Amino acid sequence: MSARKPYRYRVYVIELDNTAHHHKTFRKHNPTVSPDTPCFYVGQTALSPKTRFENHQKGHKSCRLVKKYGKRLRPDLYRHYRSFKKREQAERCERILTEKLQNQGFAAYSN
Repeated sequence: MSARKPYRYRVYVIELDNTAHHHKTFRKHNPTVSPDTPCFYVGQTALSPKTRFENHQKGHKSCRLVKKYGKRLRPDLYRHYRSFKKREQAERCERILTEKLQNQGFAAYSN
């Protein structure tokens, strides 16, 4: 019997079109940012970020915001984060990264 590799969870960031500011859910989480502020979605996955983004675009286990407004992955904003053995660790990092982007003045959302 071969041993399975443990899942490695990662965080990723997707740049959203600025029209995401008009979406009620996005606006609720970013009430004070101006409409020209760059928008981002932060997620976590056991897949590669590229595969996960493709799934969002296809509507497979997708966040509606990403399916409708997703433009591209932003590895410059997440590649320095390590992978995690446990999903809970990645979820915590997802929340921290979302808050970090918001504290830097960006519009960011995670669910």
